[in-house]
Amino acid sequence: KVCLTDGSEWFYHRAIWLDLTGDGRKSILAARAKVPSILNGNSGAQEDGRALGVGELVWLERPQPHSFNKVTGSPLDVDGNVFDPFSDSNTPWKLRVLDEGPDVMFSVADLDPTDSTIEVIASQFFSRKLSLHSIQLGPTPKVIFQRIIDERCGAAFSSVLSDLDGLASTNECRRDDSLPLVVDVGSTVVSLNGGDPFSHVLVTSHECTYAETNGATSQSDWQQRSIQQQSTIVPSPIDQNEDSESDFGKGYGVDTTPSVEVHSSKNIDQSKIDGGSLFAYRIPTSH
Repeated sequence: KVCLTDGSEWFYHRAIWLDLTGDGRKSILAARAKVPSILNGNSGAQEDGRALGVGELVWLERPQPHSFNKVTGSPLDVDGNVFDPFSDSNTPWKLRVLDEGPDVMFSVADLDPTDSTIEVIASQFFSRKLSLHSIQLGPTPKVIFQRIIDERCGAAFSSVLSDLDGLASTNECRRDDSLPLVVDVGSTVVSLNGGDPFSHVLVTSHECTYAETNGATSQSDWQQRSIQQQSTIVPSPIDQNEDSESDFGKGYGVDTTPSVEVHSSKNIDQSKIDGGSLFAYRIPTSH
């Protein structure tokens, strides 16, 4: 057993191996959370009787060798022994907070393969949001842009990239460098491989508040469909601005207010869905 962190009160839901520095080192990208009322034994901040936890997107940097053997090329530690990044002398790993918010599951995509960023699409359980965080790759990785995709989805948990449009099975789409690509699908069940194009992000949540009772519209930059036991939310198609930017992180020029229709076999208040929901968010493109 090796502990790569300092054993603090944070707990980790998901961690993946990823080269963020571009030098071949597979470091760790993780989402972690802290709930004061549980871990500290006090009441903590609460909302509607729920503990308000906090989350962070963090980078655990894999240590570099001190030197290399001039004959064999083997990596060496400062004492001259073979370098081991998991040894007591090299742990815990240096931890850097990239952004606040992500606390449970996340997926990683390359929404614009022509630039040097990747995007983390994170479900935020405690703050009840779905968010995007664009990481600039390089010697010192950092988040250069972040946005809230949906703040009415409820307590979001999973975030899995999916190819509902069948892009990965089309050779023409595989050669299209304007399509978003998978970096990490977001699940231990591998449905798509790294480098595959994809079209949607699937998110599970609890107690969604997306539906409206007064016919009002809800704003979202991503098309969304909710599959639920008693209702279906169907936003209208998103219109693309002809002068849209190619960088999704800056919005792709989308200017829309999708309408929301609620279809139900029962005459019930749909302003809050008490139960689980499955959402599919379509990724906007520059086309």
